[in-house]
Amino acid sequence: MYYDEPSAFDFDAVVLDTFDDFVILDKTLFFPEGGGQPADTGSLRLKEENKTLKVQDVQEVEGVILHKIENGSGISKGSVVSGHVDAERRIAHTRHHSATHIVVCAARNVLGSHVWQAGAQKGEKRARIDITHFKRISDAERKEIELLANRMVMEDKEIQARFEDRE
Repeated sequence: MYYDEPSAFDFDAVVLDTFDDFVILDKTLFFPEGGGQPADTGSLRLKEENKTLKVQDVQEVEGVILHKIENGSGISKGSVVSGHVDAERRIAHTRHHSATHIVVCAARNVLGSHVWQAGAQKGEKRARIDITHFKRISDAERKEIELLANRMVMEDKEIQARFEDRE
């Protein structure tokens, strides 16, 4: 659901399985860690018990989304839960994700078409991006990249998410 409804933060689900501190749901809006982006956090509320549990991590293992619950799960199979994704954290990560694409585009325009993203790490407060380039970026080039990236942001263009062919 996190790909189909990236702006949604609340959902209902059924617990398919639990083990250790992990819960597997029939559907989820929690984005798992991946691509340099940390996992969503938030909570799961057990509807029958009116008990709320903190989701502290989300991982994808072989196509299965695992929700790590703080202090053990306390949830049984078949339970109905209401999930809530921490919206501020998700929005911060989304902004940093978009910013990395903008910075790479600006760097390619300034430094050349050989520039590609080699790695990235996004957080709530800051993000880092690694790019390929054959020499150290000068202060003048960095300032030009920054100016171009800021101009792109100020254009306030619509963002379109889509899956691209790897080639």
